[in-house]
Amino acid sequence: MKFCAGLLICMCTFTCVGCGGGADNDVVVKMDYDPSAMIKESLAGVKASGRLGSNFGGVMAAVQDMKKTDPAKGEAIEKALNEMTSLNDAAKMKAKAEEIIKQL
Repeated sequence: MKFCAGLLICMCTFTCVGCGGGADNDVVVKMDYDPSAMIKESLAGVKASGRLGSNFGGVMAAVQDMKKTDPAKGEAIEKALNEMTSLNDAAKMKAKAEEIIKQL
C-alpha cells in the first residue's frame, strides 16, 4: 500500500511538473527575397518563348511585394505586365517582356 501511495505521488508530481519546457530554441531563418529578380527570371522565359509560363501568378505576387518597398516602380511594372498579358502576338509579347526587364 505504501508502495502504491508513493507511486501515485510520483506520478502526480511528474504529470503536474512535466519534463519542463526547455530553452526557447526558435530558429529564425531570413531569406533574401528580391521581387525584381523573380520578375526578371520569369520575363526572361517570356522573352525567349513569347508565351506566359506557368509561374506567371508568382510574378504578380512579386509585383505586390515590390509595391510595398517601391510603390511607384511596382505600379509601373504592374501596368506594363497587364499590357503584356493582353497581347496575343508572340513577337509583341517578347518585345514587351524585354522592355519590362529594362525597367527593372
